[in-house]
Amino acid sequence: MRLLKLEFKRILKTRSTWVFLGAALFLSVLMACIPRTFVQYSYMDDSGKQITVSGSRAMEIINEKQAPYAGEVTPDKVQTALETYQACIAEYGPTNSEDFPLNVYNEKILPIQPYIHLLREVYADSRTGTAADLMKLGPEDAGRIYEQCREHLDSLMKMEQKDYPDAQNKAAAYFTKVEQPYEYYPGYNKDATDYLVLYLLLLEFICVLLAAPVFSSDYQTKADDIQRCTRHGRIRLAAVRTAVMLILASVIVAAGSGIFLLLTRALFGEECMGSSMQMLYSAVSLSDLDLWHLLLAGAGTGFLTITAAVLCTLMISSRCRSVTVTAIFGMVLCLLPVIIGQVGSGNLAGWIRCILPTGGLGLGNCFLYELFDFKFLHLGGQSFWVPHAMLAALAVEIPLFWGLTVCFYNRHMAK
Repeated sequence: MRLLKLEFKRILKTRSTWVFLGAALFLSVLMACIPRTFVQYSYMDDSGKQITVSGSRAMEIINEKQAPYAGEVTPDKVQTALETYQACIAEYGPTNSEDFPLNVYNEKILPIQPYIHLLREVYADSRTGTAADLMKLGPEDAGRIYEQCREHLDSLMKMEQKDYPDAQNKAAAYFTKVEQPYEYYPGYNKDATDYLVLYLLLLEFICVLLAAPVFSSDYQTKADDIQRCTRHGRIRLAAVRTAVMLILASVIVAAGSGIFLLLTRALFGEECMGSSMQMLYSAVSLSDLDLWHLLLAGAGTGFLTITAAVLCTLMISSRCRSVTVTAIFGMVLCLLPVIIGQVGSGNLAGWIRCILPTGGLGLGNCFLYELFDFKFLHLGGQSFWVPHAMLAALAVEIPLFWGLTVCFYNRHMAK
């Protein structure tokens, strides 16, 4: 216990620790507040001038417009939305036309927008994926919306995973567990999800930079030559230093992501957090999660990913005599999933990205985004959904890197 207290004191007395902690907390507030400012609502006043409001006022107006369609997404609501849409198109023409009256759009189309997106997706062309022409749909099509969801998923998987029947079967099995009817509550700006991912990535950089000098700095200053002569200067010291760094990183990530999520919930409202993820992203997403649990899953996996990244950096630090080199290796480790996602999209690139300790975080291909997608990795005749593969890799890597860190540090001291 005394050794643990001394290690905490050693890390907490450094200025960089407090700078990084302050930055993490400041960014959590800033990045949680920014997405709400992006929300805009435009209308024509009595004089024919277009007025645009943004932020909280815009969100209040949009919520009020969509309130009649909030709650369970029933076939009757879908049918009403379809009939309203078809009547507007028949009278005013396409909604994306410059001639479509803005106020009519606000009163008629804006309230049913989530339902229109749902219909366009699930009735998309099964061969090309082109969005459906809603003018060709009838009341019976709206009435069988959930049956069509299953058919759309089957056609989508046959198109994307045509050579892998195991992936098709697993996707169908996952989707049977999704609760229906879906639920939708207005108020959430999907940009907040992107900002959560970006914030977790920044937290990963912060924690890796904090972990880089844990062992390497003593190698540089030769303090390690003295420490190795002490009673607990081998395995116990390595285990305690690793534990202290993990506790510190855990506090930073838990506090930062907790503030972000609580602010997001407060700013957008608790009700919208009950929306099914299928109504916000893909109508046939394979996870049975509402918005709040989706964000929790993303933050939780981000926590595990940062833990693995910190342990991997500590392992490098236990072998490297230069803090700068260790920090560079850590930064490269954080950026590798982003780079691999940009330059490669095949099965091998997917496995490499998932196996990396930092694979759960990235810009366009992190765990949270994979929950919306239908990517499978293949090994022989077996297929594995990418989020499951990421979690399995983290479950192996976290204890592995901890053990290797202690082992490498002990061997280094034995030289």
